[in-house]
Amino acid sequence: MLNKTTSILIQTVIWFALLLFLFFTGLEFNSLPASLIKASLNVFLLILLAYVNSKILVPKLFTSRRILFYFLSVIGLIVLYVFISKEIIFSNSSNVRITIEQLRSGKNKVTNAWLLLKLISIILSVAVLFVSTITSLIKEMYLQDKQKTEIEIENKTAELKLISTQFSPHFFLNSLNNLYSISKLKPNKTSVYIEKLTSLMQYITYEQMNEKVVLEKEIDFIKNYIYFQQEKGDDLFNVTTDFKDAGQNLLIEPRLFIPFVENAFKFAYQPSKKMDVNISVKTQNDTLHFTVINDISTYRRRSNEDGYFGVGINSVKKLLDNLYPERHELNITNTKKIYRVELILKLRND
Repeated sequence: MLNKTTSILIQTVIWFALLLFLFFTGLEFNSLPASLIKASLNVFLLILLAYVNSKILVPKLFTSRRILFYFLSVIGLIVLYVFISKEIIFSNSSNVRITIEQLRSGKNKVTNAWLLLKLISIILSVAVLFVSTITSLIKEMYLQDKQKTEIEIENKTAELKLISTQFSPHFFLNSLNNLYSISKLKPNKTSVYIEKLTSLMQYITYEQMNEKVVLEKEIDFIKNYIYFQQEKGDDLFNVTTDFKDAGQNLLIEPRLFIPFVENAFKFAYQPSKKMDVNISVKTQNDTLHFTVINDISTYRRRSNEDGYFGVGINSVKKLLDNLYPERHELNITNTKKIYRVELILKLRND
């Protein structure tokens, strides 16, 4: 759809071209000033015709499926315009000039001229009404599509907010339980744990109000979460991370990666064996690569269970479809021994 300035410019050029056409046509029967005035009056009538059609007849009759009344109204406008335009063109000196030409040539130029101008008036009025009708219908369709899109966006936004606020209290309960255990077994780490837990809770509480955060904050959030998991006990996880190639100032939706990270620790948990969890975030220009690879525990396999945050893998897929339509690629591989998640995002940081 053309913007308002372009649309006005195009209309101005068209009306001006029509004015020139009527002006030079009128010179055959009128003086230069009279032809200019009458051409201007005709263009004004045509503009009025287009306005009445596009602003009143099309929205009130055509789009309301009152087609018969619409066409009757259009015919009435055409007849009215032809009558008025004829009176304008053949007023005052034009009849005198045509009469002189008629006497010189011996032909009935008045009749021929009247028929010609009447035909031109009919063609112009029909053309203006047709174009204004098509333009109005296209505009109406555009507005309806725009309104529909806005409603869909509002619904998706509401859905995303609902999903993003579905945090399970189990995470906080588990964190408090871990805090209690650490205070008993590792009292020297209690203050560090509290600091990181506070940082994580602040991120959850305040950053969820923002549509996007810098990638650096999301990575810090992941690091804090990893710390909590490692503090559950010694030699539970062998965690390797790679964040050095991540563009720290890129913008990302908050908590988009944590369900995958959480899922990795949940399914890698096995008390009798140290399990591997590998997490990496890399960026190249506006493309982000997120990868999580973890061993799958034989101790606890729950393939469809949600994590602490109450946001399962299916919900994340829905989020990605809404946030990055045709701008993401998610590949999940489950070999029953290794679980691998690869997410590629095309970011827009404008």
